[in-house]
Amino acid sequence: MAINFYDYVSSYDFVPFAELQSSEDFKVISSNQSSLISTAIKEIYKKKSEVTIEFKPETIKKEKTILKFKLQQAHQYASDPDGYLRYKLTAVNGQVFVSNHNKKEVEHDLGVKRYDDIVEIVFSKNLMQSVKYIDFYYKDNSDAWLDLKGNLPDSWEHCGRVTIGAGSTCYCNRDFTEEDIIGIIYNLRTNQKMEKRKEAFFDAGSEFISILRITEGKIDEEKNRNKIKLFTVELNKMFEKFKITSCKRKIHFLGQMYLETIYFRYTYESRSVVPSNYRGGVAFQGRGMKQITHDSNYLKYYDYINETNYYQIYEKYSSKDSNGNINESVEYCIKNNLEVRNKGLDEAYYEKLKIFAKKLSEDLFHAFNSAGWYSTIFQKKTLAAMDKGFSDEIIKEVTKAINGGDNGLKERINFTIWTKNFLNYDKKCVNK
Repeated sequence: MAINFYDYVSSYDFVPFAELQSSEDFKVISSNQSSLISTAIKEIYKKKSEVTIEFKPETIKKEKTILKFKLQQAHQYASDPDGYLRYKLTAVNGQVFVSNHNKKEVEHDLGVKRYDDIVEIVFSKNLMQSVKYIDFYYKDNSDAWLDLKGNLPDSWEHCGRVTIGAGSTCYCNRDFTEEDIIGIIYNLRTNQKMEKRKEAFFDAGSEFISILRITEGKIDEEKNRNKIKLFTVELNKMFEKFKITSCKRKIHFLGQMYLETIYFRYTYESRSVVPSNYRGGVAFQGRGMKQITHDSNYLKYYDYINETNYYQIYEKYSSKDSNGNINESVEYCIKNNLEVRNKGLDEAYYEKLKIFAKKLSEDLFHAFNSAGWYSTIFQKKTLAAMDKGFSDEIIKEVTKAINGGDNGLKERINFTIWTKNFLNYDKKCVNK
């Protein structure tokens, strides 16, 4: 069994070397040794060893599992048999421990421990799905002993880390990493046989988010990775905010978004002429990660962000067809109704709405936030459809909920299924 704790010379008497005990609940997926600073006194301590574990799918379905560590003497000169020990759990990036006041890191003081003690950490299902690191810290418990520099050993030192591999869990209630997103992009484009523009990323459109644009080099190159990171962080924030937290919902959303943005390339349709059914015309064509269209939809999103009620005014006073459905744009509602203008929904406001609309194509937050809002708050039936599964009919239902029709349905089905397969949903998801 590989050991996951730094094995190095310390100035302290008590230097624990904690051996992770074997278990049927996890497997070791990587281990390595790397050089550490050597000392002239104790040449034997040049190495540190690290290990990454992965919980097995059947383990994650349990209510809990227990990780056990046996404390051993880290080097032969450690004379004091006991000392203080604590450990810290760090959540997957962006996640929190809800039972601990929404902290992303929580520490547990284990008190005084001795060599050969067994430390047990109980992992609930929630922890198995959210913890990324377990870090151990120690300090000597004697104030009578001085280190080589004559200092009292009263500070905590990091003595080891367990990394829980991303493969341990599915994507329910945990964030995507940059590597996840890069893998998803390459997988989709490989399946598309999209070789010429394989490395492009939000590189097209007359309105765009400049901080995301990748027009040269590879997506996974160091110079471009920060752009993928910005995309990933904002995606994760949006998922958490709008309760898109299960594998099903995330997979559907990504498949649909990939089509809506024309393969993660556009945040703006860039049309000079739009179809006649686009309410508000060219100024209100598709924008954002969802490609929201129509002045009425922009108006409702504006209300959501600014806590105004202009959409209610438009809804109340606009003309309706025989079924009670609105049949005019916000622009024509303003032109045709003095009472609407008197309530502040006038020509000046409409010009301001045109300016606001560009936030969805040029501002990273609004590009994602508008997409999350539209797909959950505005079109509430979308999540219910996503939760049903991944048959062609269900993907068609999701498409209609988002798009209002079945435009690009074949591609949407492909993109959703390819993403589902890449994320190994069938084998790894614990919430099918």
